[in-house]
Amino acid sequence: MTGVQNVQVTRLERYEVGEPQPGETQAEELPAGSVLALGPLEIARLDHDPNFPENGRLSLDMRGGR
Repeated sequence: MTGVQNVQVTRLERYEVGEPQPGETQAEELPAGSVLALGPLEIARLDHDPNFPENGRLSLDMRGGR
C-alpha cells in the first residue's frame, strides 16, 4: 500500500497573546470534529515563520516508512 495511511490531529487552537482573561480557559481539547471554525471576517494563515508565530505554525511528527 502506498501513500498516507493515517493522520491524527493532536493540537489545533487559535494563537492567543498574553494570559487568559478571567473566565477563559486554555484550549486543552480539540475543537469538535477537529475543525477550527472561522468567523465571517476571519482569514486563516499558516506562514510558519518563527518571527511571527501569530501567523500560524505547522508541526509534523512523521513515523514509519522505509
